[in-house]
Amino acid sequence: MKGLYIGIVGATLLAAGVPAGAAVLYDSAGFESPTYAAGALPGQDSWTGATEYSVVNNAGNAHAGSQYLGVASSAGSAGARRSFAESTGSVVTMTSWFYISSGANHWVDVQLRDNNPPATTVPPFEGPTFMALGFQNAENGFTNDIVYRDAIPGEGTNAYIALGKYTPDTWFKIDAVLDMTAGNWDLYRDGTQIGFALPRRQSAATTVGRLVLDREPSSGTFRVDDMIIGDPVPEPSTGLIAAAMLGGLLGRRRRRA
Repeated sequence: MKGLYIGIVGATLLAAGVPAGAAVLYDSAGFESPTYAAGALPGQDSWTGATEYSVVNNAGNAHAGSQYLGVASSAGSAGARRSFAESTGSVVTMTSWFYISSGANHWVDVQLRDNNPPATTVPPFEGPTFMALGFQNAENGFTNDIVYRDAIPGEGTNAYIALGKYTPDTWFKIDAVLDMTAGNWDLYRDGTQIGFALPRRQSAATTVGRLVLDREPSSGTFRVDDMIIGDPVPEPSTGLIAAAMLGGLLGRRRRRA
């Protein structure tokens, strides 16, 4: 039954972003005004991090609307962080649009982490990572690849595994469906599934409450727009549909028997 529910949630996610009835954990509001003003991202809507991250007002370059989150070129690593209410559901979804330019070395990480810092006095006090998704262009042996970091069961390994390609210099959509109970996640690019039951990076991450964007030194362009992270809540109608589907399958089996 849970698998059926996850399937329905995934289908709904791909059709309309976060499913109706979901508790929204973070909504970028398209990085539009009045939630965001053009300029440096840190300090806006509870974001912290490097000033290389900025809200850009340029309708011609945005996925939709007139503004988007852009990351300027940097000689060093640059990160931005946004905490949100800790997830309580068994499924968490993330949908977002990304743009990565060609012709430059890129390493960009999009991470969903536990919002409870680990027992350490060493920065950056991030907390265990559930999902570590990366976009790699012409570096570390990858070319325009969507990759993830696989650290379980080793709990200390840090292998990069390619799942599929993205097209540079154009917007593409990423949907992630995190199964908090099973401890794995599925990934979709432009509506096509490219990852199934991917293991979380750390077993201690049993919930998520922090979004982390990290990028390595690069002279290229990285943009984010229309990001929503949600904690799906089953609606009565969804439950009835699932029950009807299950009942129909069982009925067919009985008639065949």
